[in-house]
Amino acid sequence: MIQIDRSANILHKLEHASFDKESWPEMLAWLSEHVRALEVAFRDPLNGAGRTLRLQDGSEE
Repeated sequence: MIQIDRSANILHKLEHASFDKESWPEMLAWLSEHVRALEVAFRDPLNGAGRTLRLQDGSEE
């Protein structure tokens, strides 16, 4: 098996005072929008990587 020693951090911030409960709905809407965009961006590459790993392990269904 191939050992890959790489990592990455992704940071995308919304500047808000998180202790202000009145701004929570806006913050949650922002978070939901950006988490969905992140999931869409990574869906195909992660599915491909998973498929490759299953093929290497011989566990493709």
